[in-house]
This record gives sequence, C-alpha cells and structure tokens, in this order.
Amino acid sequence: MEKVISKYLDDVEAAIDKSLVKLGESTLADAMRYTTRLGGKRIRPLLTLAAADIYGDHKNALDCAVAIEMIHTMSLIHDDLPAMDNDDYRRGKLTNHKVFGEAQAVLAGDSLTVYAFEVIANSPALSDKAKIDVMKILADYSGLNGMMGGQSLDIIHENKLTDAKDFEILKTIHFMKTTKLFQAGLLMGAVANGAGNGAKHTLEQFGAKVGLAFQVQDDILDETSTFEATGKATQKDALKGKLTYPKVFGLERSKEMRDEYLTEALGIIKDTDRLGELRDIAIYMVVRDK
Repeated sequence: MEKVISKYLDDVEAAIDKSLVKLGESTLADAMRYTTRLGGKRIRPLLTLAAADIYGDHKNALDCAVAIEMIHTMSLIHDDLPAMDNDDYRRGKLTNHKVFGEAQAVLAGDSLTVYAFEVIANSPALSDKAKIDVMKILADYSGLNGMMGGQSLDIIHENKLTDAKDFEILKTIHFMKTTKLFQAGLLMGAVANGAGNGAKHTLEQFGAKVGLAFQVQDDILDETSTFEATGKATQKDALKGKLTYPKVFGLERSKEMRDEYLTEALGIIKDTDRLGELRDIAIYMVVRDK
C-alpha cells in the first residue's frame, strides 16, 4: 500500500507546489498557499490519479488532481470560519482566518475555487473536450448539487437531527458534503484518459460506497481520537448537537458498518483493471487514524 500512495503522492505534491508558485507574491496568494501546503492525506487527488491509471497514464490527470485538492482546500478554509465550524486549528496549525483574518480567508477560499478551473483550462495534458467535461464534473459535484449543497444542509439541520428517524437526512448530508467530491475525483481522472460512460458509472458507484466508509470512520474518529492525533479539535459533533453514526448505532455497530461499506466498495471494482491502486487507496482512506 505504501508504494502505491507514495507513487501518486510525490507527483501530486510536486504538481500542487508548481501551481502555487505561479500565484506570485501577495497577501492573498500567501493565504491561498498556507492551507493548501498544510499537507493532509490528499485522498481526492490520489483517487483521481488511480482512476486515470486504469485508462492511461496518470500524469495526464495531474492538473485534475491539483484542481480537486484546491476545491477541497477551499472547503476547509470556509468550514473553519466562525460562521461555520469556528475552528482554531487544522492539521495542528492555526486555521487560515486565525493567521490572515476572516476577510482574507474568505477571499483565499474563493480564489482557490477560481484557480482550480484556471488550472484545468491551462492544462497541456488535456484535450479541449476533456477540459470541458472535467470542468463540468468539478462544478456539478462541488457546487449546489454536491459538496456546497451538503454543507448548506448540514448547517440548516444542526441541532435538529436527534435520532434514527433522521438517519436518511444524515445520509443525504454525508453523501453530498463528502462523497460527491470523491466521486468527482474518480470521474475526472477517468475522463482525462477518455473513459466511457460504463466505466464512469462503475467509478461513481465505487465512490459512493467508499465515501460512506470514509464518513463513518470520520464520525468514529471525532468521538474517539484526540487533538494530538488529528491536529484539530475532536468531539465537535457532540458539542454541536450533530447526528453521527455512533450516536445512532453505537460505536461497535458503526465500525461494522464502516467495514461493510468498504467491502461493498471493493466488490464494485473487483473486475476492473488496475484494481490494486484503487483498492489500496480505499483501504488507506478507511483505516486512517486521523
């Protein structure tokens, strides 16, 4: 597993750094770079490159990987703002608004969103058709019908979801807020190398299941982990009155559900060429401890 992660991660980090250097020097550029360079697991870019590798050279999808990480980073910057989760730390470092102020943090997130599409538009590895298709995916899966729509629902339902009868709403929030961006990464990588609709459907199904497994593990870690391990505040969901898998099903059943979702995800891609890379990344996503 480590070889697969390293294989893609080195390329992703180099591509991200190259894109960030092009921003030049300004307070806003520094704010954009700050959170993007805090590191993290780069799961969405890893999925993008693994999907691309099924249909061709993963390096053709590097700009797609950079773009989706910028969208993800935007969501982290905005999530940490006082109007959202009001967090002081991210990955063990002060959050963006604590370093640059709220106004610059908002602008940094907005600018990363715009820059993500600029990176794709200027990609020398993508055909004009692939650029359009990839940008459509990124817009659809991260916007109103995807990640941002899920964030909106999360805010609307805070302190309103209380027990198992609200579980379907919780699943919708998780699917839109978390899973849709995993699906976007997979589809962007596949499209970058000319995948057909059948392949895209399989990857979308896989992304849905592995995204649920990831979210259950996220809920488990929020309840059981520590600041030292995660680099951010824990037990936040309980304090905010949010419904989680452990709250509905208990910790042990949640762990069983996580493993069931992962098994289902791996079953979806069992007949896919280059299974190994996607399988290893899926396991890496779910067994993480932070």
